[in-house]
Amino acid sequence: PDKAKQLEEYGINVVERMPLIVGVANENRDYLQTKAERMGHQIDLDGERMVRIDATYDGNLRCTATHEPSGKKLITDAPVDNMGKGESFSPTDLLATSMLTCIMTIVAIRADSRQIDVSGMTGSVEKTMASGPRRVAKLEIVVNLPSGLDIEDRAWLITEGCNCPVCVSVSESMEVDVTFQ
Repeated sequence: PDKAKQLEEYGINVVERMPLIVGVANENRDYLQTKAERMGHQIDLDGERMVRIDATYDGNLRCTATHEPSGKKLITDAPVDNMGKGESFSPTDLLATSMLTCIMTIVAIRADSRQIDVSGMTGSVEKTMASGPRRVAKLEIVVNLPSGLDIEDRAWLITEGCNCPVCVSVSESMEVDVTFQ
């Protein structure tokens, strides 16, 4: 939490944060939730991993987000068609990228569980924007699975990939087409 930032301000490089695993009970749930929300503690409530991401507005329609557990930084820019410079991913580009990489990650996790080799899997996503209000209207995702997969394994991996957490979290008002090749 803030301690890690303070240590880094004094030149001490924090290379890893280890969560303290504590029992969650009705008696301490509110207290632990407050620690997580207000102080950035990594606490697993109800078996659901919470991840904190902090962001700063840097000016010129650019933000820097920090993934609290790893300290990795990500820059977003407003797109050119929305008064930005378009020098990095836009927030809606990240939504599209999240969908694609989540599908691919779930496919890989499931494949590993059955010793199926998906090395060389590739993918792409095309994002279509709409106005009134400005939003992502459509994502067209293509995932290229390696050739030579058993037909039953392939069908199972496709089903699993389409049930990734991002897919099941997006609004039904956004059209999503996923093609596996």
